[in-house]
Amino acid sequence: MAALLLMASCNPAGPSAFSGYYSFKTGGFLQIAGTVTDLSGKRDTTFVRHLVAESGQMHVLRESGDRMIVTMNITGGDPVVFPAAVSDGAIVLEPVLRSVLVRPALGDDAIRHDFTVSGTGRKYDNMILFDLLYEGDFRDGWLEGTVEESGVKCIATENE
Repeated sequence: MAALLLMASCNPAGPSAFSGYYSFKTGGFLQIAGTVTDLSGKRDTTFVRHLVAESGQMHVLRESGDRMIVTMNITGGDPVVFPAAVSDGAIVLEPVLRSVLVRPALGDDAIRHDFTVSGTGRKYDNMILFDLLYEGDFRDGWLEGTVEESGVKCIATENE
């Protein structure tokens, strides 16, 4: 019984496996389903917008039990704090409201939008690879819609 408890406490996919200080980079795209309004009227459309890449420092801290706190100190941007938990060998980021920069279609200046962001990360050697889920509405002049798919990744590499 003691050996079983010792093995369970050494689970490499538990909270202690994720704790640490990391450098990170995020990037990806949002697929948005909505409408476009132009001279011919309003019609349904699906379009893709890319997020402006972000990088900085990430701290993954153990709170208690399987509860974690993930902070992202984004270079040139606002800090982000995710409540999180470790479950089934993954760290699960709970939803938070974030303001991010989205690139318009034709190279204009990036536009700031608010989205609800959550995600799941898995540990591989000295990295955590996060799949981030962005949810919410998007509006840019003649285009408006709702995020139907997010292809956003965050790569966090442990600092040595």
